[in-house]
Amino acid sequence: MSRPKTMKRTTLTILSLFIFLASCSDKLEKTKPIREQITESVYASGVVKSKNQYKVFSLANGLIDKILVSEGDLVKKGDVLIRLVNTSTELNTENAKLSADYAAVAANSEKLDELKISIEMARIRWKTIIYCTKNKRTFGPSELVHKMN
Repeated sequence: MSRPKTMKRTTLTILSLFIFLASCSDKLEKTKPIREQITESVYASGVVKSKNQYKVFSLANGLIDKILVSEGDLVKKGDVLIRLVNTSTELNTENAKLSADYAAVAANSEKLDELKISIEMARIRWKTIIYCTKNKRTFGPSELVHKMN
């Protein structure tokens, strides 16, 4: 090897050894607390739960009608805690019936119109019979309509 390369290596090795030994000193950094005014605040949110906290829920929808227990009462699984009023189911049933009735009327409106025409024709026939019976005479259709008005 050449002399300059060997010198560089030796210098580099000595320098590395010096840095390594200097970093391993026994000197500990010491800190002392100082009493001052608070300059920063930390805010956090959280949930505090009791050790014996339970979640209670209903399998049905509705409004609370009556609360059957008080705070501090002992309850066990299956006890009724509240009474619910569920008018939404009744209202939904009533609305469904009204919708079905409306749909039936809408679907049958053509039949109803035909029946109204049939009733009007029967009324005209009845008047014709009454008129002919009173006058003891038979008329043609155009004469009859003219005489009835």
